[in-house]
Amino acid sequence: MIDWLEVAIEDLKNYRDMIEEQQDLADRLEELEYKYQSVASSPTENTRVQGGKMSREDFLINNITERERLKCELAANKKLIAITERVILTLPEEERIILQYIYIDKRKKAIQALIDELSVEQSQIYRMKDKAIMSFTCAMYGVREY
Repeated sequence: MIDWLEVAIEDLKNYRDMIEEQQDLADRLEELEYKYQSVASSPTENTRVQGGKMSREDFLINNITERERLKCELAANKKLIAITERVILTLPEEERIILQYIYIDKRKKAIQALIDELSVEQSQIYRMKDKAIMSFTCAMYGVREY
């Protein structure tokens, strides 16, 4: 059974990495496209190569396969980033700040920084954190009942 709290926290913690990964995926896709165009347009004949090397045909099929998988991964990544951003923007400012400090930016001494910034006691920060993660989860995954 999936633990909703762990899923929500992991999605928040991975948010920044997903943004960086998006550019890496796009760069890799561009590189594969360039290699494909180079090989596809080369006038060499398509004969089976001995000694364990990949033939031109194998290279092209592998390239096409990897590009299609990367396109799917990139599309899924973009969609999850967009949904996460939209959900975070719907939350009240205090909840956004709490999620940002604790999960997204993973600040050192996040609780103390929140105590100072929000001028509340530590116990209140923990209650606010629980409420923020619940709000995020409900908005992100469409949870209506709990």
